[in-house]
Amino acid sequence: MGLWPKILSFISFSETSLRKHAVWVCGTAIQNNVRAQKAFAEKGGIKVILDLLKNPNEDNEIKSKALYAISGAIKHYPPGLEQFDQEKGYETLLSLLQTSNLTILRKSIFLFNTLLLQDPIKVATRIEEKGLSRQLVKLLETYGDDEDLADKILRTLLAEFQYSSKSLSEDEINELRRILPEIKNKYGEVALSKPEWEELETRVKSNQEAFHIS
Repeated sequence: MGLWPKILSFISFSETSLRKHAVWVCGTAIQNNVRAQKAFAEKGGIKVILDLLKNPNEDNEIKSKALYAISGAIKHYPPGLEQFDQEKGYETLLSLLQTSNLTILRKSIFLFNTLLLQDPIKVATRIEEKGLSRQLVKLLETYGDDEDLADKILRTLLAEFQYSSKSLSEDEINELRRILPEIKNKYGEVALSKPEWEELETRVKSNQEAFHIS
């Protein structure tokens, strides 16, 4: 019907409510819909949404809807993920981890975790280069009292450790070893199952030992 250019044009409007609903429509239309994902990407939708997320002055509610939209655009759609990478999507997501808005933090980290599960090797390599694990350790230190956020951070760290082992310095590994017992004592199997805790602790320990061997 040729509606994508019109819908995407609303995202540049000054009225907050129009931008918010335009982004929301995008996210809903492309969710689990390969044909819509393809059309959205071809019409420049991924770049438009990422540009919105890069804007430090953008409304947080709109950014939250934009994360919903970008997730729908790239999830289970390799061409979309490739375009996301080309448009510096990983860097954009990492920049969002600087916010103090818990909704944005949760959605950003959850998206990283989703991408790791979707294309483990490629995504782990890209986020290793960008320093995601370092950011996650800092966030776990700061927001360890938030059960839901701590859960998302732990699961994303575990997923990255499963496919990458070079993303943390020795100091960061030591800091993670210090923090984990506190988090485990606080949340236990509410955050991770027993096997997941064991795997995460084992991988952190093996990373620490690797520094001593080298």
